[in-house]
Amino acid sequence: MSLIESFNIAKIKNIAIIDDDLRNTISLKDLRKHGGNELAVNALQDPDYEDYEKLIKLLKLHNKPHDSTNDIVNSLSDDVIRNNAPILFKQAAENVLSHRKDASAGVILIKQWLIESEVNCPIHEMSCREEINFDIDYDLILIDYYLKDESTDQSISLIEEFLEKNKDNTSPLLFLLMSSHHQELKDQFLRLRPKLRATSSRFRIMGKPRHDNKKDLLSWMCTFEQLANERDLIDPIEGFIDSWGKKLKNSVNNLSDDLWGLDAHSLNILYKTAKEDHAYFEEYMAELFSKHILALVEKDEFPIGETKNLETALFKIPSLKQGTEISDSRIVLRQLLGDVEWHREKWYEANESYPLPSVDTTDDKSDTENNIHLQDEGQYEWFMKYIRFGTVLRNSKAPNNILVNLTQPCDKAHIVYNNYEAHHLLLFPGDLGFIDDKQRVDKQATTSNYFNGNSWANIHWFLTRPQTPTIKIFLKQLENYEISGQLRHDSAQLILNQFASRSSRIGAMRTPLFSNLHGNILVKKEGNNVGWFYDESNLINGHLYTPNKGAKIISFEPSQVIKISNAMGDLDDDSELLSKLLTNQINNKLEITEYELILQIINIKPNFDKASIEDEAIIVQLTNIVKGSGQKILCLWRND
Repeated sequence: MSLIESFNIAKIKNIAIIDDDLRNTISLKDLRKHGGNELAVNALQDPDYEDYEKLIKLLKLHNKPHDSTNDIVNSLSDDVIRNNAPILFKQAAENVLSHRKDASAGVILIKQWLIESEVNCPIHEMSCREEINFDIDYDLILIDYYLKDESTDQSISLIEEFLEKNKDNTSPLLFLLMSSHHQELKDQFLRLRPKLRATSSRFRIMGKPRHDNKKDLLSWMCTFEQLANERDLIDPIEGFIDSWGKKLKNSVNNLSDDLWGLDAHSLNILYKTAKEDHAYFEEYMAELFSKHILALVEKDEFPIGETKNLETALFKIPSLKQGTEISDSRIVLRQLLGDVEWHREKWYEANESYPLPSVDTTDDKSDTENNIHLQDEGQYEWFMKYIRFGTVLRNSKAPNNILVNLTQPCDKAHIVYNNYEAHHLLLFPGDLGFIDDKQRVDKQATTSNYFNGNSWANIHWFLTRPQTPTIKIFLKQLENYEISGQLRHDSAQLILNQFASRSSRIGAMRTPLFSNLHGNILVKKEGNNVGWFYDESNLINGHLYTPNKGAKIISFEPSQVIKISNAMGDLDDDSELLSKLLTNQINNKLEITEYELILQIINIKPNFDKASIEDEAIIVQLTNIVKGSGQKILCLWRND
């Protein structure tokens, strides 16, 4: 879509450019600053000076005002007066105009680019508030940051005045704040919008172009297009921000008031609860307060309407381009996302330096041992105080060497100094990756939005390289590290969860299931429907092997096969059955009807005496299997 089409859809009909560099007048202050000749400034205020008299005569000749110094200086703005003025004044005035031409070059370029893009709307130029026609309904206003006397007061107040005038209009007013002082704009970038209560969709901040090059042209044209395309989003966005801001402020104020209701008893309950959970009291309270604030927002008529309005407006726009402002407009978003996983700096910064080893200067062995003891104890106390669950450490000598402490708080809480060298920590190393490199391989866990002082990065933790040094060893390594961050509890725990998940995926060696089997060959006397009898010499031993779920294989040693054969009678004549027994091919519950042999595995040892089986459950089971009389059965049970 062309810029013309975007402007037409957004109904941009009037553009205003307000910049003091567009001024065509010369003041005494201009001469002092840019005239380049102090003598000319002094001469303009000295009636006895010869060139002063010549200039006054020239002004009288052309009927120009000359009652005050300001009138005289301002007359040099006129081309005729300036060209015929004494050379001293002419040169100083031209120096001022030359400087102004250089200063206004960026604004002139912007206007030129708009004209070349053929936007069919008038462009009104003004240098100060006095020249503004407030009867015109401007749609887009380009305004210089330092509008007057190198101060932002007039530009900010003027924007506020325009916003107030436009507040009831159906089409939101668009602004583009610009300056040649790029660094000052960067420094003020995040503070300007909250002060004006205007989002980037209506209020862009740009540096004036320094050269007529393609890069600056594309940047400015893209910004104009974005302002036009996002005009319909302004009211939903600002309604969303305003409603959420009010709810959050109300919730924080209500929480502040509620805190005064806590007494020593209730605070003691919270303190003891935190300690029982092995959590730092400040972390416990911070977590409690943050959730309570959200609960208060939910209670205070959660701003669903404004949120839905914004959702609907965003749904209508399939995609939006990244801003081309003087500073990255996503910095607030990045910080918001970072706060999901990270604590802020003041939270984890140590109030005291890590105790470094002292140089021993004494020959007294007892003094040396005492110093080492005090030093070790000091390092241990520092470690216990400042190295928390989720603390991220960075090697000061090798900045890419990063560690995160994932020793569970409960494990650390039970460590005492006298036994600290016997306790181990759990640490994971990591390295920095590009912010868009979310997850490189499945052997790594990723923590997003880490700010390393200069830029944003992701940290990739190596799940296959855990480190478990003793505290004593780690305290010596800690001399080369500094605390550079602390993960929130759920973010730190997520790394552990991924580690556990990754570890559980490693193929464990499958172990077979096998049991010893014991049993008897039981005989039911002919005509006896109750008792099963056995011969003590017919005790049978075997083995049960379960290679996979469901299958069972029973095996017997040769001596046991012979015993089975003898007990059962005519089995010696059946080579097939003997072969099956010897080659371990008899399966569970295999019934060999021709020899009246049934193999039955039961899970409990049957309780029977020398005469009969007394376990009623076993009797019922065997009765169901064996029908008729004079039959024999091999009954086996496990003995693991």
